[in-house]
Amino acid sequence: MMDLVYPVVLTIMALCIIACLVYAAMGRRFTDKIVAANLVCTFTVNIICVLAAYKLEDYVLDIAFLFALLSFLSVQILCRVVVLHHKGRLRHLKEKHPEESAQEILDRLEREEEDRHR
Repeated sequence: MMDLVYPVVLTIMALCIIACLVYAAMGRRFTDKIVAANLVCTFTVNIICVLAAYKLEDYVLDIAFLFALLSFLSVQILCRVVVLHHKGRLRHLKEKHPEESAQEILDRLEREEEDRHR
């Protein structure tokens, strides 16, 4: 019975990874792509843990732990880069249009982005 559970669980997780990759490819925003990449890494760590339980090898869990740490750090760095880019863009737009408030600029940019995706 347990020999059947592992392949089923691994297949379901592989399908979830494929769904995340499709979501990343079709996502509108960069943040959607970051979330999808984070989910792919999470499912990969889960697959490594299931394989460690299936093969009864404890050292594979160390690899999963290291992969999870690297995944966490990469998402943190990507988020930091996006935030800094967004702040720099907003600062540039404030200098370009000093009469508008920051919220007005953000609203205008959001409307322009929605119009572009239609």
